[in-house]
Amino acid sequence: MFRTIPSPPPPPPPWGGNPYPAGGPARAADMSAESLRTWTTLCHLSALAGYVGMPLGNVAGPLVVWLLKRGEHPLIDAHGRTVLNFQITMGILWLVALALSFVLIGIPMLIALYVLNVVLIVKAAIATSNGREFQYPFGFRFLG
Repeated sequence: MFRTIPSPPPPPPPWGGNPYPAGGPARAADMSAESLRTWTTLCHLSALAGYVGMPLGNVAGPLVVWLLKRGEHPLIDAHGRTVLNFQITMGILWLVALALSFVLIGIPMLIALYVLNVVLIVKAAIATSNGREFQYPFGFRFLG
């Protein structure tokens, strides 16, 4: 007669627990919430590598962390993609500002982009280290 529709399982907690269905990566269940916060924070902070003399470090730093740890937990994968999308967007904006610096409007744009990038990286790192989600206010989605 009447069938009862089973309710979907509750979503996994964002900071800890195994988010994979049965048969998924076993290492995600082993990752502690503290370790997860550390790696997601490092995804954001690694973008500062571009400011310590590493050419394209703002993209290379998050890329290395993301490639090494993305398979261990989907939250690390999501944060890595978010950081990379934002840093690629910032790189494009820096190129536009650099081109506009020949007509002098690009110089204040470069300074503003520099300050904005550092502030947003620090805000993202603080939010993720406290276990909160952070979304950058703008950015193109290059990596899904």
